[in-house]
Amino acid sequence: MLVVGDVVKVINGSTIPVDGVVVKGDGLVNESMLTGEAKPVHKQGSSKVFGGTMLIRGTILVRVTRAAELSAVNQIMKLVESAQSAKAPIQGMADKISRYFVPTIVLLALLSWTFWFSFAYSEYGRTVLYLGGQTRFIFAFNFGVSTLVIACPCALGLATPTAVMVGTGIAASFGCLIKGGDVLENINRITMVVFDKTGTLTAGTPQVKDLVDVLKKFKPNQVEAYAGKAIQPYSLDELLSILYLCEATSEHPLAEAMVAKAKSVYRDVDTDKKFKLCKFKNINGEGVVTEIACSDLGESETGATNKPESERASFQVLCGNDKLMARFGIYLKFNNFHLNLQSLEQEGKTVVCMVVAGVPRLLISLEEDHLTKPEALGVVTYLREVLKMRVAMITGDNQHAAMKVAHHLEIPPSLVTYRAYPKDKKLAV
Repeated sequence: MLVVGDVVKVINGSTIPVDGVVVKGDGLVNESMLTGEAKPVHKQGSSKVFGGTMLIRGTILVRVTRAAELSAVNQIMKLVESAQSAKAPIQGMADKISRYFVPTIVLLALLSWTFWFSFAYSEYGRTVLYLGGQTRFIFAFNFGVSTLVIACPCALGLATPTAVMVGTGIAASFGCLIKGGDVLENINRITMVVFDKTGTLTAGTPQVKDLVDVLKKFKPNQVEAYAGKAIQPYSLDELLSILYLCEATSEHPLAEAMVAKAKSVYRDVDTDKKFKLCKFKNINGEGVVTEIACSDLGESETGATNKPESERASFQVLCGNDKLMARFGIYLKFNNFHLNLQSLEQEGKTVVCMVVAGVPRLLISLEEDHLTKPEALGVVTYLREVLKMRVAMITGDNQHAAMKVAHHLEIPPSLVTYRAYPKDKKLAV
């Protein structure tokens, strides 16, 4: 029995037994059972993995972070079971009605049997009734049983829990979790639907459109004057290696797009060992903060490195939006750099800035090839025009990217929330 803190080895083709975090190795994990996403997710050091998912490539060591009964899969199963077993408010009403309905039906069945029993044995009944080979008692008894069966309250008591069980089960098969019968009952009262943008209304597969080397496009002396120290003359390939290290650990769609771009421009980026990732931290709604160090590849026969100390020291790399830049006090207003950033945002693109050792080095813009999913406009239109619901959108993206999608889907600007952190999304809902 695995407990929290244990380290388990997962080999190629095996199912990950418990929720945990990767401590060594890397591989591709199929998480479609949880997310519905068929594309395998790359996992490496510090990546979270979930019990029940399958490692389809590679070998990893996983440190257990949750007991089996607290795993994500078990929590989902418990939620569905709880929803199916919990009574909906209308079921309570049905139970109250059944409390009086059952004895009433039994009484009516007895009265029906008594009436027909008396009629069957009466002088008039003996002359007009056709018994069809039955005794008079059975003939009368059938009327009583028919009354009981036809007016049986079982349907009243069983229909509601059966509907809740079937409804929550079918919804779960489509990836929609309903917390209980009371929630299911209140669905008909919904007046507004709030959509997330990335991956819900859009495909969640952005592509890098612009990759700008800041020092080549803007005057280096102004950047250097701001930094207050000499700037390392990294080549574009070296900057892409740093970008790859920063984003390969993240599972965000933007990170996947930047990793793919780095691989396409610098084909050896995944095998380049010049830099190594020392620390990684994800800040939801802003980006990632990492610590990168130069690998000591050039050592002499005595074991001493040939690199100066300044090159061997680790340095901080920020990769994210302007909120991350503001958090760390990164100056972006040199030589109209911030105007270029705003210009890209006004085109409806998502803009990411990579800052190395306090100096902006790469400016990256991303955009999806298709503005929204093919079915998004039809779904939003159906909700708005047929079901008469208000449709809102909330996203962590910038204003221009959000409004571009909202305009396409005819969502009013007043119902669009942008630059929202995950906690802001929860509060908005």
